Amino acid sequence: MATVLIVEDEEWIANLMSERLKKAGHNTTTAMTISEGMAKLKEMKPDVVTLDIIMPDCSGLEMLRKMRKDPETFAIPVVVVSSADESEKAFSLGADGYVQKPVNFSKLLDAVKHFVTFEKAS
Repeated sequence: MATVLIVEDEEWIANLMSERLKKAGHNTTTAMTISEGMAKLKEMKPDVVTLDIIMPDCSGLEMLRKMRKDPETFAIPVVVVSSADESEKAFSLGADGYVQKPVNFSKLLDAVKHFVTFEKAS
């Protein structure tokens, strides 16, 4: 079981992702803005972050950039979940996974499971 921070501005998508992840045994918390996501990231130290790119207050890629520069959040796996075709840029900034919207929940669950399993094996 992992603690997953879902950074997603579309409430129905965030709720659906949260519901599916909870059914798979994970704990979830959602953030509707990058500012809220950064605050919750520091507060809760999740096992995995799912991150949308197109957000109302700032690009999710900026949050990813900040996470990778911060020693406290550098190693937290990030799975970008976005309709924007920015996978190459996301991976170059340090994303660990990428799921294109509309969300394929099997891929999302596999990605979260992979990073949680990987973290526990390390």
